[in-house]
Amino acid sequence: MCEELKYLIWSNKHYGWLTPSKNDYAGLINRACRYDLATAEQICQDANEHPDGDEPHAVMVLAPECLETSHG
Repeated sequence: MCEELKYLIWSNKHYGWLTPSKNDYAGLINRACRYDLATAEQICQDANEHPDGDEPHAVMVLAPECLETSHG
């Protein structure tokens, strides 16, 4: 569980998760950088200013460690 919600950025253009360098992409989710909501929104907005076709270049996804799971 995380104290503050964090988001990952998936690139539909590069088929990978944005890494901390913001210049590389990784296939493994554990190498993805975690962003706060405002930063993730800004990255996606900038990446999607000129999308090719109908699919956005970048989408934000809630970090898996921030998902609540219930057992019962």
